[in-house]
Amino acid sequence: QSPLAIGMRLRDDGHALVLEREALRTRLPNAGGKLLVLLHGSCMNDLQWKWHGHDYGASLGAELSYTPVHVQYNSGLHISTNGRALDALLEQLVTEWPVPVEELVLLGHSMGGLLARSACHYGEASGARAWRSKVTKLVCIGTPHHGAPLERIGNIAETVLGVSRYSAPLAQLGKLRSAGITDLRFGNVIDEHWQGRDRFARGH
Repeated sequence: QSPLAIGMRLRDDGHALVLEREALRTRLPNAGGKLLVLLHGSCMNDLQWKWHGHDYGASLGAELSYTPVHVQYNSGLHISTNGRALDALLEQLVTEWPVPVEELVLLGHSMGGLLARSACHYGEASGARAWRSKVTKLVCIGTPHHGAPLERIGNIAETVLGVSRYSAPLAQLGKLRSAGITDLRFGNVIDEHWQGRDRFARGH
């Protein structure tokens, strides 16, 4: 609940998009009917799709005739919490887009791929989301669909440190990990994957 926490928003070139038709038309005068939504990974942000002067979103958009839009989100939250928020945000985006949306492609890096899957799940569960019917492709780059080995190792180390009263304080430091990070252990994407469970407990 920190007032410094990042809220989920859609951005273009580092600027937040106002999801109203005229505002989008002004900000994106060349907006087309094919949308490319880019989702960054854990502890990253939307500007990291640029590297050494190369903008991957802009390049893909230019080469494949897509209009790129970036998602900025708080990767410390549960992936399913962000998935629900993204579902609502994409619905608003498609509704207010300046031209009819023909196609929507989701491109997720690492945790961003899990977030995209979560949003798709909740979009389907609602049964009436316009954006979900527009999705033609979901592309995941380095996404831990079956879990992240590094988070599993961290969980084991935390358990081992907790055995001794001398190292137990160090194990407590491990519990500073966010809900989003612990979701990576098994690739959790829906509420049922984590609700009612101790996210730090050893499990399968």
